[in-house]
Amino acid sequence: MFLSIITINYNNSEGLKKTFESVASQTCRDFEHIIIDGASTDNSVDVIKEYVLSTAGKNVSYWISEPDSGVYNAMNKGIQKAQGNYCLFLNSGDWLFDKDTVQNEKDANHKEDFIIFDPLLVKESNIIETVKLPDYFSYMYFLSGHGLNHQNQLIKTNLLKKSPYNEKTKIFADNEFIISSIIKSGLTYKHYSRSITYYEASTGISCTQKELLDLEQKEALIRIFGKETYDEYQLYKEKFQLLQDYETGYCGILKKIRIALNWIASKTTRRNNR
Repeated sequence: MFLSIITINYNNSEGLKKTFESVASQTCRDFEHIIIDGASTDNSVDVIKEYVLSTAGKNVSYWISEPDSGVYNAMNKGIQKAQGNYCLFLNSGDWLFDKDTVQNEKDANHKEDFIIFDPLLVKESNIIETVKLPDYFSYMYFLSGHGLNHQNQLIKTNLLKKSPYNEKTKIFADNEFIISSIIKSGLTYKHYSRSITYYEASTGISCTQKELLDLEQKEALIRIFGKETYDEYQLYKEKFQLLQDYETGYCGILKKIRIALNWIASKTTRRNNR
């Protein structure tokens, strides 16, 4: 089987409907759909049952609704059940790019451990922003604060089974996993300048809990790169910021003074030439 699509949900029945419609529309059926619900108290379970019993939900191989300890606990439950070559995390409210998404990626005959695509972020008022990622991810890219969202990655299932997400981390575990895999373990990846998923960026936990995200990111980067490397980069960043402030501040003032002096000089010259 090519793909395991894993959908986690908690109290987002309307988002589920959008996600299910997207998955059901796929022209290629070489995938399984795994649904992990965190004991929702809205009508999410009814939406899931209706989907599973319909023709549209015939690719559902497993679903459950029970309490969990967080996002990564739910994701790990889905990983445990996954049988596809790759996993794609398509959370409730997210949807696939078009009806040929699965077919196109299957035809691409991917071999790498991570297949990475440009994210499509759906922001407030349904404004869509495309994030253009580089083809090569250096350690400086991650130390500078950049990350990769799991909705736009195909990840080899055997890697996820071998190293499940750290459930003690609430927001950054997926990023820590891929950064560590690429930088420390040297696992293979390939970036494609196309998108496979629309991601609801305005409601994600990483958007609504920025302070916790920053803290977990710092702790993860220290674990991966070591405190000395992390501190050295922060010092470099501070010096670079000072240079930028100098350029836009003091140098900007000097530039304006030079412009003013040149203007005064030109006026004086014109008067003297009369």
